[in-house]
Amino acid sequence: HAGLVAGYYLSELAGISPVVVSAAEFPLYYVENVGPGSLVIAISQSGETGDVLSSLYEAKLRGATILGVTNYVGSRLARLSNVYLPIGAGPEIAVPATKTFTSTLLLLYLSSLQAGRDLGKVSQDEHSRAVAAVKTLAQSLAAELPQLDRQATRAAAQVAACRGGYVVSRGITYPLALEGALKLKEAAYFHAEGVEAGEFKHGPFVLIEKGFFAGFIVPVEKVAAEATYPLITAAAESGATVVAAGFEGDEKLARAGEAGAAVLTTVRTERHLAPISLAVPLQLFAYRLGEKLGRPIDAPRYLTKAVLR
Repeated sequence: HAGLVAGYYLSELAGISPVVVSAAEFPLYYVENVGPGSLVIAISQSGETGDVLSSLYEAKLRGATILGVTNYVGSRLARLSNVYLPIGAGPEIAVPATKTFTSTLLLLYLSSLQAGRDLGKVSQDEHSRAVAAVKTLAQSLAAELPQLDRQATRAAAQVAACRGGYVVSRGITYPLALEGALKLKEAAYFHAEGVEAGEFKHGPFVLIEKGFFAGFIVPVEKVAAEATYPLITAAAESGATVVAAGFEGDEKLARAGEAGAAVLTTVRTERHLAPISLAVPLQLFAYRLGEKLGRPIDAPRYLTKAVLR
């Protein structure tokens, strides 16, 4: 999911349009097109993920250059890479990835930003402002954390009785909908599906009714946001338990809260940093829902921190 966000970063900041693919799919459909001059960016928190490593062996045999992104500098991924970038989040013990996810987003953003600078797509002033925005966001999120947690706790109390649901978004925050749904599965054993907002009324909407959870991440792109607000209203009118996440100061989001939706508001920031800012309340929401439902949040059954094969 961090890789999907990186696709937006590289395209918009550096003018590079990557193919973003699961490591499990890469050797089946994509590796034949890889060779000298190809760059493969491999993301693995542990650096030991079996699918990632097997894909890289194949890519390297074909002459590709490997850029590894990992939280463990002594891992096989780091050793296999031509160049590796350490996530630097520190040890993460819980199976559900939280700080390593947001730290990976930040690393990929800064790397794309620098690539854009080197390629002449980003000016020095733009680069400096972007780095300053990162620092401001980090400080603001730390200050807002107690409020974010209170909102997440209230939302979890409303959703706990639901039997499952959706997390819906569009644009650069669509991968965050996929990540949010994954966190609900891992931390709360709560079935959720990430849905692209443009597809919501092409099928998924049919399940919306009382007892069903409908989560929305308001897109940061204006056109996409304006198309999403009516979906929030429609889901609420159809009886769903609605949770809507977005930036502070969003008047339409506030009105959704007044109409009964549980609202998660986070620090307003520039567009490319929105997935980082919005990830925090979603992670807290999954955590508090797991707590409410009595789940073993740090160690969900059947799962391990690193999938070796």
